[in-house]
Amino acid sequence: EDFSTSLTKENKHFKALDETNQRALFNVRTQHLQQQFEQKKAKLKEVFLDKLKQHNLLTSGATWKQVSETVTKEGLNDGLPLEQCQMWFEEEAKQLATDTATSSASSTHKPTKVHLGSLLEEVKQRSAEE
Repeated sequence: EDFSTSLTKENKHFKALDETNQRALFNVRTQHLQQQFEQKKAKLKEVFLDKLKQHNLLTSGATWKQVSETVTKEGLNDGLPLEQCQMWFEEEAKQLATDTATSSASSTHKPTKVHLGSLLEEVKQRSAEE
């Protein structure tokens, strides 16, 4: 194998390595930007929902139609698209309704505690009977 062929092979190898490194670097940067974006979005959501709570707009049974007027009038969305605010509001309202239903259900129904030991004994007894 002559020197020129060897050099060409080495060059191709380094180019491939460089492309792989560039792709990896791009992926890391993209992932980092995505994380920053998600963090900022979460912060915006938190701020928006806090404003709704301060204005007593985030209550069980409230609808976006009722809330959106105040959001628009008071500028509570800080320039965020209303569609995004509506999504956040509906997610939170659904969670609020679920939490309320869960807490009222758990206050009326007290589950009985079953000890694993007694359950194991019962299984052993039934196995012995069979």
